Amino acid sequence: MHETLENQLLEQDIENKISAKEYKEPISENTEKVKKEVENNYEWKLLKLENLATQGTTYPEDTKMYIKSATTYDIIHFSNMEEDDFKDKNERLNKIFEKCFKVISGDKVLSYNDLCIIDKMSVLFAIRDYTFSNNPNELIGICTCTKCNKENKVPINFSNTNFFFPPKEFIDNYNPDKGCLSINIGPEELDIYFPVIGMGKRIEEYKNTRERKGHKVNVEYLKFLTFTEKNYRMDDTYIHNKITDMAGWSLTKISYLIKFIDLYEEGIRNTCYIKCVHCGAEGVSTTFRFQKGFRFKYFFLVQNIFGEPS
Repeated sequence: MHETLENQLLEQDIENKISAKEYKEPISENTEKVKKEVENNYEWKLLKLENLATQGTTYPEDTKMYIKSATTYDIIHFSNMEEDDFKDKNERLNKIFEKCFKVISGDKVLSYNDLCIIDKMSVLFAIRDYTFSNNPNELIGICTCTKCNKENKVPINFSNTNFFFPPKEFIDNYNPDKGCLSINIGPEELDIYFPVIGMGKRIEEYKNTRERKGHKVNVEYLKFLTFTEKNYRMDDTYIHNKITDMAGWSLTKISYLIKFIDLYEEGIRNTCYIKCVHCGAEGVSTTFRFQKGFRFKYFFLVQNIFGEPS
């Protein structure tokens, strides 16, 4: 699987069927109040969904996303993460989204939990770009031109990056009405969704609760659930029921699901578009890496403060 800028998915288990209820999340913000805040405040900027990894296709048509600059305190908090501690890293990253990102869909205020995981880095770059819009602070990436095979150093930003390349199988099976992949398998149908941040958090919460109670957790079924459920707002009972249902799926259906999950993971790449300084080729798509010494916690910090070559 391709290396990404951060860790991605999670895991899960089976139990007896009980009646399902919907997960109760905290009361959402007042829609009109939030609309007024983001639409009439220069601090907030409307995000171009077509520049996201999903190109905005997995969200309702009336979805609008807004970003604002990270404050000095936000950056200090983010930059003091323990990169080897997944929980600490994720909490500090999510705090940036909580403070600098808003989603409105029709008459509902959503949250960063409704953001697809593969869109996470795109939005983070957009927040970074906006934070330094009046004080350029370029983040330099190193990439190799696919035409002449020579190395280039280019600024990496929201406009010239892409973190997901959907394989042909995704394009052929995409259902725009549902915002997911719909696959007909004889008499069965399989809907596969792009996992959102909230689904990962909800499943991890469920997993931890089960383990604390001494129950065995089946990580394979838990991972399947992140791709087959659209709504992360579900309680433990609902999750138990879904897992039980999945245990009765045909091997053919499971095979399709596993293959599409693999294709999803293979499609995740750190890619940028460049004009090669050596051969002049334009619009070249190539994978990138950051310069030696770069750490994720430095993402919002001022770059090249020690005069490193750029």
